[in-house]
Amino acid sequence: MSDVPPIIGKHTPGITTEQARDARARAWRFVFDCWEQKKAAGVSDGEVHTVKEPEDDSRNRTQPQR
Repeated sequence: MSDVPPIIGKHTPGITTEQARDARARAWRFVFDCWEQKKAAGVSDGEVHTVKEPEDDSRNRTQPQR
């Protein structure tokens, strides 16, 4: 048995299914952008490095529901 606690998803009141999906998509986009930057920089495992924050892309932001 592992010492790692299980991951439990909880519904956040006030956020729609579409907003949750968009937030996950933005998170994965950030992960892949960082991975691409690391790959392009030729960083090997074990090296200390910093990752540039992706540029703000307002097209990917969710607009508040009215």
